[in-house]
Amino acid sequence: MNVLKEKNISCPCCGESISVQIDCSEDEQEYIEYCRVCCQPIKFIVRVDRVEDIYVNVFHENEQVFLILNDAAIENKKSRW
Repeated sequence: MNVLKEKNISCPCCGESISVQIDCSEDEQEYIEYCRVCCQPIKFIVRVDRVEDIYVNVFHENEQVFLILNDAAIENKKSRW
């Protein structure tokens, strides 16, 4: 699998569509990257599943984030602990 994948996102600050490189070497990650248009920080929450589908959620850096997992996802997480 190619470790870097290109994804298009909308900046949560300015709304512009930008292309970003996502590191797929880890199943789950959270990090801050700056928008190339408005220079504001964007909080990324990235998840790569077993079939290599990539899920990218972006938020304003100071935005509170509460992700709700369904029962299957919770059981899957428990089995990995």
